[in-house]
Amino acid sequence: MIFFDEKMKNKIDRLNKRAYRPLSLGEVIAGIFEEQEITQTQAANHLGVSRTSLDELINNRRALTPDMAARLGRYFGNGIGVWLRM
Repeated sequence: MIFFDEKMKNKIDRLNKRAYRPLSLGEVIAGIFEEQEITQTQAANHLGVSRTSLDELINNRRALTPDMAARLGRYFGNGIGVWLRM
């Protein structure tokens, strides 16, 4: 069994109690579409992919591929690199 000093234990407790967590790629994409008031079906048509593929990406059941990153980059006008680095 590993024992920590009280200071270290308090630090770990504070880190575990954070009220936020990083956003997933799917949450970022869904948020952008929501702000633009565009449905997943409309977005999928603009991107040239199936609604199922986009839905799986948004719900974190599909990994981002370089092809999808390129499509998102063209659609949003910010390039493939932004999406690949997320």
